[in-house]
Amino acid sequence: MCIRDSYRTICTTSVLLSIDEEKGPQVFKIDPAGHCQGFKGCTAGAKEQEAMTLLEKAFKKKAQAGGNFSTDEATEAVIETLQNVIGSDFKPGDLEVSVATTTNPVFKLLNPTEVEQYLNKIADKSQLTLTLQYHSLTCLLYTSPSPRDLSTSRMPSSA
Repeated sequence: MCIRDSYRTICTTSVLLSIDEEKGPQVFKIDPAGHCQGFKGCTAGAKEQEAMTLLEKAFKKKAQAGGNFSTDEATEAVIETLQNVIGSDFKPGDLEVSVATTTNPVFKLLNPTEVEQYLNKIADKSQLTLTLQYHSLTCLLYTSPSPRDLSTSRMPSSA
């Protein structure tokens, strides 16, 4: 694709990735109107907003823990976000994942075995989360009634 300074792409969203020697990895998104913005991670396409929200939560959670993503953690977070947005689990052949790092700035396409390792980590993590959630739901607290409760009670008569 040849880009000249007097032309811009029409009706497309472009995502540009680079590794700056001073600032490190950079991600820029250019919308169809020509607006360019930098991100730590971004999405484009259908369900873009839902995916951005999930990525932002992952970045905030990692920042609160006081660290940055390793390459493996970032790859895992992106695959997990994609699974959550699409609403299905992937098989290794369903995804093409490429990774570039500051130490190796050339994109490397992961083979299906490597992708399967990430999918297994995600599946193991979600199993653990489901188990923890199941064990933590031992008490239901009923608070102030909603307007709907004034006409019909959802509480047992013995309460």
